[in-house]
Amino acid sequence: MQNKKNKYFSISILIAGILSLFFSFNTPSEVFSSFFLGLSKERLAIIGVQLFLILVFSFFLFIFWKARPDSAALQKLNGFFKNHTHYLMIKNCLLGLAIFLSFAFFYVSIFVPQALSALTGWFTYISWVAYVLFVKNSVQSPDQKNSSKGSLFPSWKNLPPRQKRISLTLFILGLVYFCLFIPINLKLSSSPLALNGDEAVQYPVVLKMLAPQINLRFTLYRLFIYGEYEYGFPFYGLSALLLVPIKAIFGSNFSQHTQLNLLILRQIVCVLPTVIAAFIFTYLATRFKKWWTALGLFLIILTIPGVISYQTRFWHPDALNLLFIALTLFYLDRDNLEFGGNFYLAAIACGLSIATRMFGLFFFLAVAVLLLEGIVKKILTLKKAVIAGVLFCLLMFGTILVSNPYLFKPGEFGAAVSIFERQGAQVTNGINEPDPEGIYQTGLHAWWPFIERFIGSELTLVFLVLFALLGCFAGKDRRYYRILLAWLVVVGGYLIFFVKVKSYWYLLPLLVPLYSAFFAISDHFQSLKLKTYANPKARSALNILITLLLAGMGSFQLFQNISLIVLNHMFG
Repeated sequence: MQNKKNKYFSISILIAGILSLFFSFNTPSEVFSSFFLGLSKERLAIIGVQLFLILVFSFFLFIFWKARPDSAALQKLNGFFKNHTHYLMIKNCLLGLAIFLSFAFFYVSIFVPQALSALTGWFTYISWVAYVLFVKNSVQSPDQKNSSKGSLFPSWKNLPPRQKRISLTLFILGLVYFCLFIPINLKLSSSPLALNGDEAVQYPVVLKMLAPQINLRFTLYRLFIYGEYEYGFPFYGLSALLLVPIKAIFGSNFSQHTQLNLLILRQIVCVLPTVIAAFIFTYLATRFKKWWTALGLFLIILTIPGVISYQTRFWHPDALNLLFIALTLFYLDRDNLEFGGNFYLAAIACGLSIATRMFGLFFFLAVAVLLLEGIVKKILTLKKAVIAGVLFCLLMFGTILVSNPYLFKPGEFGAAVSIFERQGAQVTNGINEPDPEGIYQTGLHAWWPFIERFIGSELTLVFLVLFALLGCFAGKDRRYYRILLAWLVVVGGYLIFFVKVKSYWYLLPLLVPLYSAFFAISDHFQSLKLKTYANPKARSALNILITLLLAGMGSFQLFQNISLIVLNHMFG
């Protein structure tokens, strides 16, 4: 019965291919590009590819139907697909391919419907049929059925009571923090003319994306092809989506409600992702084991002067980028060298960071460190490490394509590259204007005044770096600190030694994650303590000393944060 169903599915693929060929012929090309039978050369080439693939598929289908069930080739193929150790990898790859092709079909149907929509539609159908057939014909092991390791977030019901209480407390605190910015973010937005800096440039882009069009296809076309590709579609697309309800309520006059629109954009695109990122970094640092450590660090991160300044009357993509970086670190840590679902969720988060602000490119060293550790500990063979790395990159780049739809439009990729080259040159060369204060310089000395003013004191940051280094060598969270340092070394090296333009929000992806190393020294010495036979009194004294150091450093940094916030507010 199962073989009969498989044959029906196979025949449906062949029928879908023939239908796709019919649709490719059915819609003529533009008159100026017509070459033969009303079709362009490009369309004829695509039809040729479709016909060739249909013939090849028919040929292999005939061979498989005629092959004996006990033939060596079929036995080997069945053995590979029914191997429990391959199940999750194959299932996730097929599902990822099906989702990617579904998005590709949707985008192509908007941008180049005549030429490619029929072919991509056929490929999409094949991918979903392959996924369904694999799931139906494969058997999971009991461990795989009960596994939730590839889930987006930990199961709430499985969290210990203490972690639940701390999570709820931080949620309430984050909600209060979010609401505190509402009256602040209502200011300087009474009209488009009241907007300053990047907001004045970005806001018209979103209005253009939402401008009325003649039909749904052109509405989506204008939404996706917005022209200003310095920041990716995750930023502009989310911003436009947030204003759709306002447009539905006020109609074509929605653009005149600038104060309401900017409040929504500032709060949801800037404040909310920052709070979530702070929650994630606090969890990575404390694992929500103690009240005072979680609450203290959460408050310290949320009161960093640069974080406060960024969320104050400033709508920009860096909070989304920070959230995607936090998620990448979270999933890489949660994977725990299993190279399973969490590893590939990290690839998606990393791709979203690249699609938004390009920062995810700097994760290459962190991923390489994990793969190398997997080889050294014999968790991975060299072949499996290469496969895992390639799959990570494919999923990451697939995410970039899906989350930046304009890349499916011929010609827009070149426009985006030109914008990136221009912006990259400006960032690395500085702005062509007098520089008597020496701001447009590289090196730590040029960046340090901005770091101290917006991120933290010299003493705190030096201690955090030392803590992260210590955490790499001992403690159960040492793998996380290795991932963190690999990220910090690459992105820090780029910003400090290659970037001349000094914008404090460039520092957020670098130094906010560093605060998640706040308790690495405690983890380090706790691990060493368990491995030695030190005098109990000496161990107790060491615990007290570390607790006092961390409490003092945290109190000092929190006090400095508040002081700098007051000074920045008073003197700009």
